[in-house]
Amino acid sequence: MNRALRWGAPLGIGVLSLLHPLPAAGDVAGTLTPVLVRWQAVHILQLVAFPLVALAAYRLLPIGATTERSVARIAFSVFAVSAAAYDSLAGLGTGSAVAIAGHDPERMAFVQDYFTHRVVEPTFWIVYVGTAIGWLIGIGAVALGIWRSRSSWGAVALLVPAGALGIDHIPPYGVVAALGLLGATWLLTVRGKQTTLWPGRPRAARG
Repeated sequence: MNRALRWGAPLGIGVLSLLHPLPAAGDVAGTLTPVLVRWQAVHILQLVAFPLVALAAYRLLPIGATTERSVARIAFSVFAVSAAAYDSLAGLGTGSAVAIAGHDPERMAFVQDYFTHRVVEPTFWIVYVGTAIGWLIGIGAVALGIWRSRSSWGAVALLVPAGALGIDHIPPYGVVAALGLLGATWLLTVRGKQTTLWPGRPRAARG
């Protein structure tokens, strides 16, 4: 299960990023209407994918990285909550508005206005900043824990592009982040030592 999480969550984020439609800035409703089902499906699946990829990154921490694990736990929790809110507001909210608008010119104009002016809404920026800061601090804590344990310098380097998910989840950011996480996972689990990774809740010693 742990192995499936480490590989599957970053891969899922990368695939969802590739499938993410990119609406034209000047005609949001017109460009999203033909791909509305895919748009909504991607954003629904991302509600699950965001916390899972945060957990997968968290599980890359070495066993002894106690302080980094505490920081990453808080940061990734903030990311998971904020990303879900951002995904609902910017993704599912926009898709719902497009579905209601249909081909009515006035409603399509409303969708365009909503999409264009959402960037001045305080709520939008609160959830966006929470998403960005949560992910970047979390990934930074994971990288620091790996660096201090001297597990893999290459994995530390690959976690730098993994920070791209803190910018956005659309391509190329989501794809770059996924590749960085997958590369770091490969270095730590395939080329490195499995025992340097935190496998989950430690078990009590027998004997």
